[in-house]
Amino acid sequence: MKNPRRTQIAALAIVAATAFLRGCGGGNAGAPAAPGVDARQACATLQGKKIAGATVTAAAVIAASAAVPTYCNVTAKVEPSLNFEMRMPDTWIGKLHYMGGGGYNGLIVPASVNALQKGFITIASDSGHQGNPLDASFALNDAYAASLFGSLSVPTVLSPALEMIKTVYGRAPSRSYFEGCSNGGREALINAQRHADLFDGIVAMAPAYNWAGVMGAFNRTARAVAHRVGSSRRPNWRRCQGRSAMRAMTRTASSTA
Repeated sequence: MKNPRRTQIAALAIVAATAFLRGCGGGNAGAPAAPGVDARQACATLQGKKIAGATVTAAAVIAASAAVPTYCNVTAKVEPSLNFEMRMPDTWIGKLHYMGGGGYNGLIVPASVNALQKGFITIASDSGHQGNPLDASFALNDAYAASLFGSLSVPTVLSPALEMIKTVYGRAPSRSYFEGCSNGGREALINAQRHADLFDGIVAMAPAYNWAGVMGAFNRTARAVAHRVGSSRRPNWRRCQGRSAMRAMTRTASSTA
């Protein structure tokens, strides 16, 4: 573990991550990491670079809006097909926020507005394949993509991301947090179990930890619904409900007679 006293593992069905994004940490953790390094300079430093096995494919300054401050949006790729984005705010407070995915991933989720507002660097990835988050066909003939989805994408992304941060600011984050919901919650639990030294805090929201069981249930439900919709003889649900109620009352009456 990075530091048992500082590492906090939160595995909850529903949990607000705000506490992790406020005042967590001590010392100089809340102070800007490198005064004078703004979003424009961060982009200029990383543009076109290859760092720790990841190639920066784009680095663009995103102007401030009502929701978020100005930040540098860095897009990078770890071959063969693991893409990630890192958003580096105009004034970094020395902390990192990694957002998990959803469904079967396949795309990069938007940045955490709350984290960016507070001056965190935020990271998210597509976990190593591109496609519809409801489509698992990427794993049929690509064992490496399946392993990235299963457990390896977060450490694979975080390694070059940390080196990029060091290149820009001269040091690593003082605090690093992971947050995820559903499949992202599963990723949170995986990282708590296998890569806990990477983070000082982990938030697992509604974790889909029994992935095979959950997906099996979804599949059975979808097939049942598709069968009903495709049938030329759709059931009269009101009649079915009425018959079920009548049978229930008949059984009750018989058992009390």
